[in-house]
Amino acid sequence: MPHRNYLAGRGFDPDFLIKQYKLKAVYNTGDQKYRFRIIAPVFTNGRMVSFIAAAIVRKEGVVPYLNCTPEEAVDPINHCLYNYDSVGDTAVIVEGITDVWRMGVGFIATFRKGMTSEQILLLRKKKPKRVFIMYDPDAIKQSEKLRDHLISIFPYVEILELTNGDPGSQSVQETMEIRKEIFS
Repeated sequence: MPHRNYLAGRGFDPDFLIKQYKLKAVYNTGDQKYRFRIIAPVFTNGRMVSFIAAAIVRKEGVVPYLNCTPEEAVDPINHCLYNYDSVGDTAVIVEGITDVWRMGVGFIATFRKGMTSEQILLLRKKKPKRVFIMYDPDAIKQSEKLRDHLISIFPYVEILELTNGDPGSQSVQETMEIRKEIFS
């Protein structure tokens, strides 16, 4: 129940997210480092290859996100793209999983600002015709650097700058407007 409350408190629909992204709750049992976290599996071509664990209790000393260790992963997290299987002709690159949860299909998270060469190679396999970069407002320089790198690989690359907040904090109305602008 605290996991659902955490998601609802962030303005998400817990039932939708749990089903759409196959989220799992970790309670007060099992591996100490994953207690009271939401496990978000990372899939590539329908196969779970890694995961990220989001803390539902945000307090000093608690790391908000824990990546799956290389020993536990099929593919290291920095070789993966969250929500990769949803990409079609258009891919929108965001930083984190909550950005994807808010924005939905076609949005992929790199788990960081920028992309590794393995992530770029993975995205190339999808052959998107259009790639957008929509990082948090504090990451404009990283967006420009990534755009300059991707422009030689993909037919169309553009930076989308948000005027208020990061993708994960957009309202439902703002999300619908952004999606309409990108996918119409």
